[in-house]
Amino acid sequence: MNPYAVILLLTGAALLQSSLLPHLSPGGLKPDLVVILVISWGLLRGVKEGLLWAFIGGLALDLLSTTPLGLSTLILTLLTFLTSLGQKSIYRTNILFPLALIFLATSGYNLALLLAWQLLGRPALWGETFQEVLLPTGFLNTLAMLPLYPLLSWLHRRIGPERMEW
Repeated sequence: MNPYAVILLLTGAALLQSSLLPHLSPGGLKPDLVVILVISWGLLRGVKEGLLWAFIGGLALDLLSTTPLGLSTLILTLLTFLTSLGQKSIYRTNILFPLALIFLATSGYNLALLLAWQLLGRPALWGETFQEVLLPTGFLNTLAMLPLYPLLSWLHRRIGPERMEW
């Protein structure tokens, strides 16, 4: 996929996620569009393309949030590396595998952000965050994955055949 198109797509998703979606969602809860896009693309196209998307998407999130610069990029890159290993799985074509994986990836992403936040000396309310943010966001991202994954799967097939990686 054209790198400029990837930059536009992920920057647009980060802008939408950080500016418009919190105002449209009840209680400010919003789907993590960038996480969904990056993890999905890594599953569909493999580690190399997934890591590129993670870097671009993470950087866009870092520039549009109050987290320290590079934190979202680092967490998203590590998560993408781990979840992209599922790209070789025969189950990746079954929608249940990506749905379960996005729930786990969302939880891992938000837990890592919360842990980093606490390590940086900022207050982290673990109990409240788990009940009011982590679980609901995991479920919301899983629901958002239902229409997004087939769309990205279509784009993946449209772009061209998979490259065999060992």
